[in-house]
Amino acid sequence: MATEKTIEPLWWGLFSAGGVVAAFLVPIHIILVGFAVPLGWTTDTGALYRIWWVKLWLKAISKLLAVLCYGGAIVGTFVTAWILLKI
Repeated sequence: MATEKTIEPLWWGLFSAGGVVAAFLVPIHIILVGFAVPLGWTTDTGALYRIWWVKLWLKAISKLLAVLCYGGAIVGTFVTAWILLKI
C-alpha cells in the first residue's frame, strides 16, 4: 500500500518556527517594555526612529501589513458571502 506524500510537514514546520521565534522575542519584549523602561532601568530615546531609512522602512512595512491584513479580511468576507449566497 503506497502512501501519498503531502506538504503538511512543511506547514507544521513553519508553524513551529513561528512559535520558537515568539518564545524568544515575547519575553524580552515584555521585560523591556513592561518593566525596564517604566522602572527607569533603561531609557527609550527613540534614536533609531530618527534615521530616515528606518522611518521609510517602518512606514512601508506598516502599509504592506495593513494592505495584506485588511485586504485579506475583505477578500475573505466577500468569498464567504459568495459561498453562503450560493448555498
